[in-house]
Amino acid sequence: MAKRETLLGALRRRELSGASSRHLYWNKSFVDRLWLDDELEGHSGCVNCVEWNKSGSLLASGSDDLTVKIWDPHRGLMLTDWKTGHREIIFSAKFLPDCGDHLVATGATDGQVRLHDVSRRETVDVWSCHKSRVKRLAVAADQPQLIWSGSEDGTVSQLDMRNSHRSCTDLDECPNTKINLHVAVKCIAINPVRTHLLAVGLQDRIVRVFDLRYVDDDKNEAVLYFSPGSMFSRSADPAPASVTYVSWSADGRKLLANYSGDQVYMFDVDADETVQRRDRAFSAPTLPAALQTRQALPSDGEAELAALRALDERLAKLDHRFQSAVVGECWSHARNMPHATASYDRLRRRLKERSWRGDLYAALRAARLESALEPHSSAAALHMLEAYADLRWWKQAQECLIHLKQQFPGLGEDTDYQVLAERLSKRLDNPGREAPMPCSPLGSVRDSEAHFCGHYNKLTDIKEANFLDADCRYIVAGSDDRMIYIWDVNSTRLVRAMLGDGEVVNCCQPHPEQCYLATSGIDYTIRLWSPQAMDPDTVRDGDLQVGAELEERAQRNHEYHNVRPPGGLIAIGQFILYASELEL
Repeated sequence: MAKRETLLGALRRRELSGASSRHLYWNKSFVDRLWLDDELEGHSGCVNCVEWNKSGSLLASGSDDLTVKIWDPHRGLMLTDWKTGHREIIFSAKFLPDCGDHLVATGATDGQVRLHDVSRRETVDVWSCHKSRVKRLAVAADQPQLIWSGSEDGTVSQLDMRNSHRSCTDLDECPNTKINLHVAVKCIAINPVRTHLLAVGLQDRIVRVFDLRYVDDDKNEAVLYFSPGSMFSRSADPAPASVTYVSWSADGRKLLANYSGDQVYMFDVDADETVQRRDRAFSAPTLPAALQTRQALPSDGEAELAALRALDERLAKLDHRFQSAVVGECWSHARNMPHATASYDRLRRRLKERSWRGDLYAALRAARLESALEPHSSAAALHMLEAYADLRWWKQAQECLIHLKQQFPGLGEDTDYQVLAERLSKRLDNPGREAPMPCSPLGSVRDSEAHFCGHYNKLTDIKEANFLDADCRYIVAGSDDRMIYIWDVNSTRLVRAMLGDGEVVNCCQPHPEQCYLATSGIDYTIRLWSPQAMDPDTVRDGDLQVGAELEERAQRNHEYHNVRPPGGLIAIGQFILYASELEL
């Protein structure tokens, strides 16, 4: 089991490596004591974006009131503000690198990207190439002269301050258009380490990563495709998902995507595991390369058994109504003991018991890993067959059944096998209708590494999710139920929920160096959060620690995700009524 690093050890590592200090601050103690530190007031409309400068000494905010404001958050002061010249809502604001924090770019609903001089409080450049709402801007630390913009006209533009082109009538002919996908672009993010990689989230289920060095050769061809396999596993989906936000980890190896109508998903950029799909033929499970390496190493059987007994003891002490805590313990054990077959068996069973969105697919992946680790185990093979049946992947379940008969000729005497075979036989005799798979011409779509459940994301399409720390130990996201949610990455467990807005929390931006968090939403107020000098067991108004209240809220958010409201004002009204029923 991985040993927890001490504060002294982290300080020494920072001194030797020159790494960011963010990993020093975001530990469990500080996360437990995170609470409202200050409120910044001054906007007269919803605050749709907040953005730290590189050092974290300044905070920029853009709003429905068409202004940008620059704050000194540590003193709670507004330093300057100005009318941007935008005619409609501002969705994105970015400090440009290597300009002494004097230049800020903004993108808005009017389709324009504007560049502003902070000290002069005026607009110094305007691009009018987009034909629909500009949802996100991105900049790279090593290219201060470039601004990337993503728009709902389906394009991503590269805006070069050194060039003269500022407007166009034809997107296909515009020299600034570098990516044209003909599907609304909702979010973009540049990899902080490999700055030639740009992640793009669209109004569909797939996150695309483009190599900016080659986008002129093919405006539609990405180098990597990511999507949660659970989204390809459903025979019917009450609300097709789209990506509202993408963000990279500090080392550029992890990618987060927040999906409308679904969960937050984490992808490993360097992993090569492709999505399991029910419209593809069954394939025998194989071990990922990382596990093949681990399996080649000598294992300590006694240590594995001791760790497994300790897990069972912890599970026995937990109230099993708190399903997130139970699943979290199993996830954590599987990550810490990835070569132990029993880890995946327990994880599979707990995921099946919870059965939240994405859980049955995650249970299938756990069963396939269990079977790959123990290819001669009929019990592990039966778990895989059961997982296919739970997902109602009848075609693959039948092919898996044939595979098992060939591999284990004596399996027909097993009672569990007979139950599954009968269940499958009845289903094949009455196949019914299945909804078609989502259309995807893409060949190899990489699967998610983990999913994080409990928040609600349907009412707005700018809801963020970010890593709190440089070591990817915690994730933070806003929610439609007025709350800020924090998850532990290793266990995927929901560990905090804090009241962050009167209606909806959209923006959650961690400070680049300190344990400090800026959030905003439908309220006209920016809220700042930091650890407070208090007993970590103290619960303040609006704060939900691990327990019955947090579990109940997460459960209700899960249930509401599965309801397809009529849409429009009725949908908003329904959820406002739902949120008001959850007493804080």
